[in-house]
Amino acid sequence: MQRSDPFDNPQTQFYILRNLRQQYSLWPDSCPLPEGWTIASPAQSLADCHHWLMTHWTTLTPDHYAQIRSF
Repeated sequence: MQRSDPFDNPQTQFYILRNLRQQYSLWPDSCPLPEGWTIASPAQSLADCHHWLMTHWTTLTPDHYAQIRSF
C-alpha cells in the first residue's frame, strides 16, 4: 500500500493551527485536528498559507517563553 504525503499534492488545502503556546502548524484539511490545537486560518492552498504566516506570525518565540522573559 502506497501512502501519499499531502504536502506533495498541490491540490491539498491546509489549515493553519495554533496551540496555547502561540505556536503554529500547517495541517491538511482532510485530517482530524490534533488535540490542543485550534484553527487560526480557514483551509487554503499551501501558497496562501505561507502568505498568511508571513503577515500574521511575527515572532518565532512561543508565547510561554515570551511571558517568562518579561518577568
